[in-house]
Parts: sequence; C-alpha cells; structure tokens
Amino acid sequence: MGAFLEQLGNQTRIDGWRRLGGNILLQFVEELPSDWKGGVPTLAPKAIVHVHVAVPAPCEGAFASLIAHGALETAGAICTFAFMRGGAAARNIP
Repeated sequence: MGAFLEQLGNQTRIDGWRRLGGNILLQFVEELPSDWKGGVPTLAPKAIVHVHVAVPAPCEGAFASLIAHGALETAGAICTFAFMRGGAAARNIP
C-alpha cells in the first residue's frame, strides 16, 4: 500500500509546449474526465503528447520517414521517463 500512495504523491503533470532539440516540438495536453468539476484530481489525467518533427529532407519519402520515426521513438522514451509512467503506442503516424 505504501508504494501506491507514494506513486499518487509523485505524479508528474506537464502542460503546454516544450522544445526537444532543434527539430522537435512537443505539445502536452491533458484529457480531463467529462464529469470533472475542477480542483486537483487524485489521479493524474490522461496525458496526450503531440509531437511535431521538422525533418531535414528534400521531400516526403523513405528517408524522411526513417528520420521522423527515429525521432518519434526518442521523444516517446523521453516522455515516458518525464511522466514516470508507461507510454502508450504512438498513433496517427503517417
């Protein structure tokens, strides 16, 4: 029970825009429950991270995709450590 209470007390919440290097912007958004009435929730709400990657490539293609996906994996790992909780799989990757 002590580990659970410690985890509740150590929850990390990040909101807004952050820069990760020269080519990556992160936008942190919290998805609050529909019945939330304000105040501080006991559990941290679901965090959504929009990753914007500027790929130095001449056009869209295999080379640009390889660079972008490598940057997304790194950004996902960093966000997992920043939130101190497991990350979900990346979705909506073109």
